[in-house]
Order: sequence, then structure tokens, then C-alpha cells
Amino acid sequence: MPPKHPQLDEIQKEVQRADEQRKHLIDLDLRGYLGSRGFLPNYAFVRAGTWAELLTPNEVRRIDRPPFIALTELAPGNTLYYGARRYSLERAGFLPKEASLEKGKRCTCGHIETQGPRCRACGKDLSAVVAEVRLMPPPVVLGLSKRRISSEEEERTRLGYEVEWDWRPKDPRRLQADSLRLLYEHNAEVVALNKGPRAWFLDEEEDHPLHGGFVLCKRCRRFLLSEKELEEHPWRENRPGRCTMGGSESDLLHNLLIQARAESDVLALEVPRPSELDGPAVEAFYKSLLAAFRKAALITLELADDELYGFLQPTPEPRLPYRVVLVEGQEGGLGALAALADWPGEEKRHPFHELVEVALRLMHAEEEGCEKASYDCLMDYSNQWDHPFLDRTLVLPFFHKLKGLEFKPAEKDPTHLDELLAQCESDLERRWLLEAQQRSVPLPQRAQHTVALGETFTRFDFYYDQGLGIYVDGPPHLEEERRQKDQQLRTQLTLMGVPFLVFREGEDWAAGFRELAVWLSGGPAAGEAWEEALQLADPAYRPLLEGLRDAGIGPPDAVGEDLMEAGRIVGQSIARWGSMHLVPPGLVARGLEVKPDTPLELVLEYLQGGKKAV
Repeated sequence: MPPKHPQLDEIQKEVQRADEQRKHLIDLDLRGYLGSRGFLPNYAFVRAGTWAELLTPNEVRRIDRPPFIALTELAPGNTLYYGARRYSLERAGFLPKEASLEKGKRCTCGHIETQGPRCRACGKDLSAVVAEVRLMPPPVVLGLSKRRISSEEEERTRLGYEVEWDWRPKDPRRLQADSLRLLYEHNAEVVALNKGPRAWFLDEEEDHPLHGGFVLCKRCRRFLLSEKELEEHPWRENRPGRCTMGGSESDLLHNLLIQARAESDVLALEVPRPSELDGPAVEAFYKSLLAAFRKAALITLELADDELYGFLQPTPEPRLPYRVVLVEGQEGGLGALAALADWPGEEKRHPFHELVEVALRLMHAEEEGCEKASYDCLMDYSNQWDHPFLDRTLVLPFFHKLKGLEFKPAEKDPTHLDELLAQCESDLERRWLLEAQQRSVPLPQRAQHTVALGETFTRFDFYYDQGLGIYVDGPPHLEEERRQKDQQLRTQLTLMGVPFLVFREGEDWAAGFRELAVWLSGGPAAGEAWEEALQLADPAYRPLLEGLRDAGIGPPDAVGEDLMEAGRIVGQSIARWGSMHLVPPGLVARGLEVKPDTPLELVLEYLQGGKKAV
């Protein structure tokens, strides 16, 4: 027997490692790999994705996914199959910082509003609604191997999760053709919310899902998904619970929704509600339109299923109940949707016309097809929940009208500020509006608004639909007779419980705008939110934040939030309002880079205009 080579074991390990790498490269989806690592074919960078850590018998395997895919595929309660094993995603890898979680308000229509006091889906006033919903980014979850799966888990996996999509347009390009509008925005802000598992239908004695979102135990980091789990998990005085770390009711984080953000190209189609449709047929029309529009776009633009998402965005306008929205799946833009919005196009045959012809062919326009919908036309895996609504016969006439239709740039809609300025009756009122906008205070909904006071009336110069009136008093209000009349009317308003604020010419309006900002942000609650934010903030930056508060800026959504890149924490933001971050030196790519002595005007300009400093 020949002597054993002294480095034989090391050589065998190297051979085994090289063989594993060779197998990995053979199975590698290069585009998916580059996408998961932050690279795209156009060398754009995406925000950090998330991952699951699967606890295999020998090691911990990491499964990476982009944010929108991770929102459901790596959601708490889901099941993954890897290496001939089934893994249940039950626990968080680490706990989120409660102070950094964005807050939202739940409207009765189901929409989660985070942008202001009014629901953007139905128009309802939410100023009196408590912001109790917590929004967290897709968490790192731990996968535990399971041999069996219960009936509830099987049904939950089949039905999936309830996801709400939201496009937050800033300044999209608008195109018009007859009553139709096509909107395109490059690197638009798109948000998707996982609101929890869809309700599954079991016998009454069986378990039922939670309706307010996810619940996370801070002691054992387990996600609770059903009423039964919520009842049995915490330890109570009269009985032990299932929490392995002895967590009580106070250790549970309720009303958690998972939020994924991206800056992707968006194309939206605004189609007025057909006058001949009513009731359930209206929703069926828009769902069928979305299915046809997206499926035809996938074929025309030669995209994979995960490279193009589609959803209906509700609007408060009765004539336009939904907006049909397509979103590219890769941040930075693939350039596909831009071709549909390029009018007049450089090609003889515009891609949009090709899309219309593909849609008609898919829906059997020239031949006898299915009765309403099938997998040959409108149905696919991604819209299973909408299958009962899909009906090709509802949208075929619409696509026939689109044949040969030419879109032209639409006139820019007048802004709300323009409309209010046109109703002003003095330069002083115009100056008040412009200063309100400069201070980033929400603009009033109405101008010259009359309120009855018994047998007389008063007219506010501006009025907020939350119930607040604004007087802007010029020199005529200093005359004795006018001053006494104002005092009588305003005393009557006070006795009736109608709130109002008065801004007089020649006085410092800063205090009035601070009071207005606090009132619109929820009254004393906004002041408390600012106090909490200042306590959490870096002491060196507190004077800057106090200046923002005094300028009428509302309290930040988060303070000291971790900034992630490629799964690593690269720093902390000073404060965040929506998608706008104030960051310390060295993180200029993540927001506005500020120092403790940064001029307040520069920060105000950034927060008011959404501009990124260079």
C-alpha cells in the first residue's frame, strides 16, 4: 500500500469545494444572481433585499429574495422546500426597533394610509383615527425543518397573503387619447403591504386567522398568525402559555404589517368607468382589464413573470374607481415600460399597438373561445384570487377601441395650490398660501368657505376639511366697526366649538404655523411625537430637528433607523419622513447628508421639494 500523501485530506476538501461551486454555476440563474446582489444589466443598484436562514441539519443556508418577492415568499407562516426538506418560517432572525416602525391608519375601506389625514383610496377623513398599524420592512426569518404540516398551514399556504399595492406618483408624464390617460413615471415610489394571511374557511371549531395583521412575540421572536395561537401563546397568571421564553401579553407586538418599497418604472392606464356597467360588473371590468393588459405586456415586451407586476389602485373619484398600474420588477428600470409611453414612437409600429393586438388575440377576438376566462386568455397563477371576476367579454369592446389610437402629451393638470391662488381675494391671502407651502404645512382644501351662524354667517379665508377655519386679516380688520364685528362672530364660533386660527398682517406668523401644523398632525399627539423623536435623536442634531419643528414640519416617521445594504447595517439615519432621510456624513447616497450646523433652509428645501442634495 503506497504511503498516504501528507496533504490528501486538504486536497480532497478542495476538490469537494470546487465540485460544489461547479454545480452551483451550472444551476445559476445569472440575471437572478446579479439582481439579488444589487446589480442589473444597466448597472443600477437596488435597495437591500431580505433573506431566510434555513436551519439544516449540518449548516445554516441563506435564501435571498428581492423585497417584493420576499414580501410573500419569505413571509411569516409560509413554507419553503429546500434539499428535499420542508421548512416552516415561524420566527424572526432579530427584533425590529419599535421606535423606527412607521405608523399607519386603517381606513374602513381597507386601505392603510401613511401619507396624510385623508384616505387616498376612498377620500374619507382619517384625522380622528388613531395610527395603530405598525409597518416593518420584510424581516429576516428563520426556517425550521418540519416533517408534518397541519390542515390550517396547508390551507394558509394555498390561499397566500393579502397584499395591498400603492403607487405614490410625484410628477408622472401624462399622455391623453380621447377620455383615456396613460401615465408613466421613471423610478416611481411603489409600496407593497403584506396585511397577513387571507382568511381560510374551516369549521367553526377550527382555528381562524388574525384580522389585524401579524403579531410578534418579543421574547421568543415567534410570529402568531391565528386566534388560537394568540390565545395560547402568552403566559398568564392562571395558566402557562406556549411561549418557550415565558412571554406575557405585554411582550406581544400587535398590528404588524410587512412593507416592501422600491423605486421602479411605472405605467398606469386611467379608464373612465363604463356608463353601461354597474355593481359587481364594474370591479369585474377593471380586474379583467388588468389581467389582459399585464398578460399582453409580458408577451409584447418579452418579460418574465416576476419582471412585471400589476395591480388596481383605488381612487376616490366616482368616474374613475380604479387605476390600472404596471410596475417593473427590477429597481432602476428595465426600459420596457418606457417604450409603451414613448409617443410618438420611433418605430413604424408602436409597441402599444402591438400590445393591443396581442390582447385581442389572447381573448379570442376573432374566434370562438371560452365563455368568460381561461388560462389561455386572462387567467394565470398570479391572479388566482381574481378568477371568479374575470370576463373577457367585458373588455373586448374596449380593446377594439384602442386599435390605432394615438396618445399625445396631455396638458398638465393645475395643482391644488394653483386652484387656491386663483380664489384668493388679496395679496395677503396669496402670501399666506405660499408661506404655508414653503413651511411644508398641508394646504387647506377650500378657499372663501362660508359657515352659517344662526341668522348670520362668517366666511373663512381658508378651510380645512378636518374642521379648522383660517382667517387672514389685513388692514381693513383694524377698523373699529370691523374689529367689533369680527369679535362677535368669532366669539360665537368659540361657543359653537368651531376651531379657527387668525393670522394678522404685521405679526410673526411662525407661532401660528406651528400651532396649525400640530393641529393638522393630530393635535397634542403630534407634539408628543415630536418630544419622543427629540429624546431618541442624537443630541448633536437636536437643535436642527427643533428648528424643523418650529418651521411647521410634522414629526418624523422614524429616528435612528438602521440603513441596510446587501444585508448589512451601514449606518443610521438621523430622521426619516416617508422616503426622505436625513443622514450623517458619509451616507450621501441614502438621503440628504447633514451636519449639526447644516443651514435649516437647505433641510427645509429638501423636505418640501423631495430634492436630493448633491
